[in-house]
Amino acid sequence: AAASAAGGSPSAGATSGAGTDAAAPQALQTVLNADGSLFSVKPGVCGFGGAAASLQNPTTSTTNDVALPVQVVSAVDTLGNGTDYVVGSAPECADIQFYAKEGEGWGSGLPLAEIFALVPKDNGLVITPEWGVKASPCPAISLAAGDPGKAFVLCREGSVMQVTSDGFNGTGRLAGGRALAAAAGNILFAAAQADGCNGLAVSTSLNSGASWQQLSCIAGAASDGSVGIALRDRSVAVVDATGKIYRSSDNGVTFITS
Repeated sequence: AAASAAGGSPSAGATSGAGTDAAAPQALQTVLNADGSLFSVKPGVCGFGGAAASLQNPTTSTTNDVALPVQVVSAVDTLGNGTDYVVGSAPECADIQFYAKEGEGWGSGLPLAEIFALVPKDNGLVITPEWGVKASPCPAISLAAGDPGKAFVLCREGSVMQVTSDGFNGTGRLAGGRALAAAAGNILFAAAQADGCNGLAVSTSLNSGASWQQLSCIAGAASDGSVGIALRDRSVAVVDATGKIYRSSDNGVTFITS
């Protein structure tokens, strides 16, 4: 069974995943909107809350805080109509709630057929739009929705898994991976710690994570902590562990500070 609408709890045969590992820094949840604005969310922690969000204007590079309707966030993305949404819960993480952006506020009740999300209490569980809740063999630090009906998770030790109707298929590994994003055709991009890069390396995979090519090294970008990566067309945005934003307009080959 799929997760219920706002205020409901996920129901599934899979009731226990690999478990939430406190030592694994969860990736920032990031969305690069059609107008170039970057929506970035610090996920927060069950029992404490603390989720925080910001929106950066691409023209002025100013960043403003965005009030969230939840205190723990397990997914953000954009619906087919371009509307940003968040999936999350109150600090106790008893329920999972779904909200879409409406002007300066949020409206609840999203179409679940479009949503993949981590379960806030257990990042070894993934809510899927069609197959209920699936248990991952490893704690996921980042989830990326690819083509319709497809999603990938990045595990703490670097494994990349594709979410399927049967569970999870291991597709590859990226050592030092810290955040994952997916483009059309299930092309993956990742921000990672890498040998020889004193900052954050940006890598891509054209085969669902089976092999990776490093595109660039963002020298000086802070990698110790939660980081994020977002894509749209040829644009890539990376948020480092201090919240500093780097942007690329050439598919991640070169970056400038935003």
